[in-house]
Amino acid sequence: MLSKASLIIVLFILIFLEVSCGPSNLPSDKMEGMMANKRKVEKTIEIAAPVAAVWKALTEAEELRNWFPLDAGVEPGLGGKIRLSWRDKFEWVMKIDVWLTEKHLRLVYSSETDFTAKAAQKKGKEVKMISEESNELAIDYYLEAHAGKTVLRLVHSGFGADSTWDEEYEGVSRGWSSELGSLKHYLENHRGEDRSVAWASVQLKESVESAWEKLIGPDGFDRNGTLKSVKEGDAYEIQAVTGEIFRGKILYLNSPLDFMATVDNRQEAILRVKIEQYQGIREADVWLSGYGLSEAEIKDFEERWAEKLEELLN
Repeated sequence: MLSKASLIIVLFILIFLEVSCGPSNLPSDKMEGMMANKRKVEKTIEIAAPVAAVWKALTEAEELRNWFPLDAGVEPGLGGKIRLSWRDKFEWVMKIDVWLTEKHLRLVYSSETDFTAKAAQKKGKEVKMISEESNELAIDYYLEAHAGKTVLRLVHSGFGADSTWDEEYEGVSRGWSSELGSLKHYLENHRGEDRSVAWASVQLKESVESAWEKLIGPDGFDRNGTLKSVKEGDAYEIQAVTGEIFRGKILYLNSPLDFMATVDNRQEAILRVKIEQYQGIREADVWLSGYGLSEAEIKDFEERWAEKLEELLN
């Protein structure tokens, strides 16, 4: 039987271990419980690829560039970092808080200091893209093998409950619907292939609804009005005002903000047309993520649609 002194020593050791290990070593369900008063985005997808391939796509810089950011850097392992960037416009740095190979990856970041954006302008004043209230947020990826495929569950947590976080919360939820679709498309159709991206954007001076009608309409991508009767998962074929033909499958349709589809007649590229809203600013973006397309074709697409967006929406 332990003496009183021995019990005190054991208790001291247990307290010391709990303090020194910190919250990052708590089970993930307890960590999620600590954020119970915050909002979270949850998405689950099944990917026809082995767990090892999905893990690589989440944790290796070269693989991340093939479906998510335009550039990436990774310091792997617990305590390391993942840095994502989109040209000189956005940079996102996250600390690796959990690294359980091929099972669980947890990334944490401060909304105030770890996500930076080239300041947008509204009436001559700089505007932040995200909420000015500081919060620590976390992204958890949970991976599980199932019948030769991978079930990936994403939990992005820590969003404030008040209305100042609404735009960011809704934008992140939409964003993950698109990005996880890109991840699935990459791993199932282009695994190991380098991606090239054309990106054209313009700030809007009109309502979202009005801009969307122009983008996804006879003066934009759908000259013949064929998109009015389609839904997610449908095959489609459209002719844009530029004369280009786009043919494939609709992956994500969230009118009047998001259109995402494969372009099978361009080596199974992905086309995204979207409108972002933050802090009173509205921006229209057109993306073409190509695999095996020439640099000249990517450059021509970007220049053509940058000019068309200016003409159409300004």
